[in-house]
Amino acid sequence: MAKLNLSIKNVEVQQGKTFETLPDGRYSVVVAKADVKESKAGGHYINFGYQVVDGDHKGAMVFDIVNINHSNPEVVRIGMERLATVAWATGHTKDTVEDSDELINKLPFEVSVKTEEKDGYKNLRVKSIVRTAPLEEKKTDTKATVKKPWNK
Repeated sequence: MAKLNLSIKNVEVQQGKTFETLPDGRYSVVVAKADVKESKAGGHYINFGYQVVDGDHKGAMVFDIVNINHSNPEVVRIGMERLATVAWATGHTKDTVEDSDELINKLPFEVSVKTEEKDGYKNLRVKSIVRTAPLEEKKTDTKATVKKPWNK
């Protein structure tokens, strides 16, 4: 439990305000937040917040939890695969992600989301991530790799 000590005395309450979930489908998004948090089991996960960047639902958020440290190696494998996919989709080109902030507000990509029901609760799940930016071809520096016979 966290102590807040926040006054809500002069805050106006809007009666009947609801928060609708995003409908199932595909959305163009960017990573708007990527917070590393500790799980109840003692592992760590990244709580990604993907923000829709166009269409009728522009500004809406989709959340995705990616385990990066867990007692179950299969959970870690799946999480690292998702992290690599997000990095690739955002245009991240390094072999490592040193800070989760490296993925924020980079290239847009598409997520496919679907509502799943479990234990009476509905949750929006990210089912796939698709890179929408064109892949850039790697440029090779032939000057450094080819020795010309006339240069002794």
